[in-house]
Amino acid sequence: MPIKMRFFSAVIVSISLLLSGCSNQTPPAESKEQQGQECYSLGKKVEIDKLSYLECRYQKSGDLNYVQLTGDTKGKVNNNLDPIEVCKIQDQRPTEGFASRLSGQNTAFPLTNTVIPPTGEFNIGIIPIDFPDSAATQSVDELMSGHIKDVDDWLEFTTDGVTKYTWHMPQDWLRMPLESSFYKFGKQNIASDGSYVTVEEQLQSTEEMTSQIFSAAEAFMNLDEIDYFWIVLPPTVKHVDWTVNGWHLPVLTSSGIHHLTFYSLANVLWNQQTQQAPMYGILLHEMLHAHGATQHAPGNEYAMHVGNSIGSVMGAWDSFILGWRPDEAFACLDANNLTEKEITLTPLDHKEPGYKAAIVKLSEKEVVVIESRRKGPFSHKWIDGAAFVTAYAVDSSKLGLRFDGDNSRVKDYFSYYLEINEPHIEGMDLGQPLANMNGPDAENFSVRHIAFQGDIFEYGGIEIEVINQADTDTVRISKRN
Repeated sequence: MPIKMRFFSAVIVSISLLLSGCSNQTPPAESKEQQGQECYSLGKKVEIDKLSYLECRYQKSGDLNYVQLTGDTKGKVNNNLDPIEVCKIQDQRPTEGFASRLSGQNTAFPLTNTVIPPTGEFNIGIIPIDFPDSAATQSVDELMSGHIKDVDDWLEFTTDGVTKYTWHMPQDWLRMPLESSFYKFGKQNIASDGSYVTVEEQLQSTEEMTSQIFSAAEAFMNLDEIDYFWIVLPPTVKHVDWTVNGWHLPVLTSSGIHHLTFYSLANVLWNQQTQQAPMYGILLHEMLHAHGATQHAPGNEYAMHVGNSIGSVMGAWDSFILGWRPDEAFACLDANNLTEKEITLTPLDHKEPGYKAAIVKLSEKEVVVIESRRKGPFSHKWIDGAAFVTAYAVDSSKLGLRFDGDNSRVKDYFSYYLEINEPHIEGMDLGQPLANMNGPDAENFSVRHIAFQGDIFEYGGIEIEVINQADTDTVRISKRN
C-alpha cells in the first residue's frame, strides 16, 4: 500500500476509535432542582408546573434548600378551639402612675384609652410649613401623595376597611413668620433607663408655635373636624429635628381655642425613612399611638411590626386589641385545657384568610402569640424566601415602658420575643426584618428568635414546635412534660 494511503487509513481508524470510545461514555446527568435539594440563592424560584414551584429557603440547619410551594396560603380552620373571649386577657396594670392603664395607651383588653377611636372613618390633616430661611424645593403633593397612598393601601390590607382616613392638605406650603430655628420643639426622648431627655431648646413657647402654625392652617381646613394632624417640614430643613406635637392640646388661633392632636414630620423622621424605615410605617406608628396602641414591643426597634417602631405589617396582638382584624383571624387555646393541638398559620404578611396568629392563654394576665412570617407587599426590604415563625409573650400586668437602646432590659417590656430551645449556629440574612436601629443585638435575632421546621419554643409550661413549613406554617402546641 502506498505510504499516502496507509497514512489516510490510520487517520480514519483513529477517528473511528475515538468516536467509538465517545459513544461508550455516559453523558453527565442534567442537574434537576427538586424538593430538599441544596440551593445557593435565597428566594430563587424554579417552576415545576402550572400549579407548583420550588423556592430556595433557609432550614433549621442554616443550609439553603428548595421547598415546594403552590402559592396557596389559605389556612385550615380548627373546630375544637377555645372561645376567642378566653384569650382577651384584661389589662392588669395599676390605675395610677406613669404608663398605667389610664395613661392613654393599651396593652390588653378592654380598649378604653384612646385619643382617636380605633375603628371608623377619620380626617387627617397635613399642615406643610416652610420658613423665610428654608423654603421648600418641591411641591406638597410631590412630597406627600405617595406616602399617603401607601398608608391608605396598608389600612385596606390590614383592616379590610374598618378604619379609613380622609386626607386634607393644602396645595401650597404655609410660610411661617419667623426663621426655622424658632420652630424647634423641646421634644423629650426616652433614654435606655426609661427616663425622658429633652433634645431641643425652644426659642418660642409651645403656645406661640402652635398658634402660628394652626392659624395658618385654619384658612384651608376646619380644625375642629380633623382627628389628627401632621405638621410637615421640608426634608431640606436639616437642623430642626422636631417641631411641636401634642395630644388633645389646647391651641389658640384667631377663631378661638381648639383641642388638637398632632405630630411633626421633621428631620428625625425624614432621616429614619431615608435610612431604614418606610414612611407609611412611620406615619401609621404615631397615629396608632393615638388609636390606643402602646407598641414598641415585642422587640423595640426591630423592623418586624409597625408597632415595633420601624416595621412593616401590624403585629397580631396589636391588631387583636384594636379590632383591626376580626376575631376569627385568631386561634385561641387555653393552656389549662391544653393537651396537644396543631394549628396552621397563614403568613401575617399576606392577605389570604386563615389564622394570622395562635394565642395561648397562660394565665389571667399572660398569653403567648405565635405568628407566621413571609415576604409580602408591605415587608419593607425583606428578601424573597424569608419564611419563619416567631413567638412572643404578652404580660398585661407590666407597664408599657421603653428602654431605648438597652437590649438587656427586653424582658422588662410588656411583651418580648421568645427564644428557640436550640439557637441556630449562625444568623440568617433575611434582610430588613432583623435590622435594629439602636441596639447591638440585631445579628443575634435570627440565631435565637426565629424558628424553622423542627425548632421549638418552650415557655410557661407549653411547647410550640414548628412541624411543617411551606406555603403556610403548622405548629404543634402541647403541654411540656
